[in-house]
Amino acid sequence: MTDLPPPPPPPPRPPLPPLEPWAPPNRADRRWPTAIGIVIVGLLLVSGVAWATREAGPSAPSHPAAWDPRVADLAAFVEHERGLPFDHPVFVDFLSPADYSEQTAHASTRSGHDKQDLERYADELRALGVASGPLDLGTALDQISDGGTLAFYSPSDQRVRVRGTTITVGLRVTLVHELTHALQDQRFDLQQL
Repeated sequence: MTDLPPPPPPPPRPPLPPLEPWAPPNRADRRWPTAIGIVIVGLLLVSGVAWATREAGPSAPSHPAAWDPRVADLAAFVEHERGLPFDHPVFVDFLSPADYSEQTAHASTRSGHDKQDLERYADELRALGVASGPLDLGTALDQISDGGTLAFYSPSDQRVRVRGTTITVGLRVTLVHELTHALQDQRFDLQQL
């Protein structure tokens, strides 16, 4: 048996580049997620302000002596599940679809400041490349408020408004949700929040 020669030595390593001083990450890399987050939060705030301020009145709202019989069992369910009693019943207005649409529209009641905010948000969406061309966020919010809901609770007058008079399973679920808002308002003052 013959002895094998030893393996050749490894090739020399190239020299390491000189160390550069540490610098924080480029700020531009962090701007897009922040900008998108600001736009989303802004849109949510505008829609919340529009809901909360659209029917604010100077006097305290009146309340019914008892729950509407169509929702009394739902109010009892909310009290039981949340572990909190209502301070008082709230009015539940069953409206025609046309009346409901009229009461969910905010375009005529938006302040100049709210309209400017909506236009600024539209400009930001265009700048981010999320939207282009004419963009009417006020109309879009009104359409979502109207077409995408079966009922809503308004903390400004402490009333629940319902589209139509037929109680379906979907409407019962929605009413439980809106009555939960009414209970939260009585306990934690949603307008203050």
